[in-house]
Amino acid sequence: MESSEKIWQTRYNHPSAWEQTFPPLSMVEMVANSAAANPQAVMIDFMGRKTSYGEMLHSIRRVARGLQDMGIETYGSPRRQAVCV
Repeated sequence: MESSEKIWQTRYNHPSAWEQTFPPLSMVEMVANSAAANPQAVMIDFMGRKTSYGEMLHSIRRVARGLQDMGIETYGSPRRQAVCV
């Protein structure tokens, strides 16, 4: 039986992807930048259900507002919060 790492390397061998560097931004900031540049671009295509960057940013902000309404600090807090979707 092959190791999962070997299977991953065989199926998804894209060396340039592993060498990319990203700016020191949060995931929300990266989505917001992409949404500002092209809100209609597809961010996720899962089983035929497409979600644009603009739609995702709207959902992120809606969840953040809900957390804030519950008293959870969501931005600029010294404590990190995580949401598993």
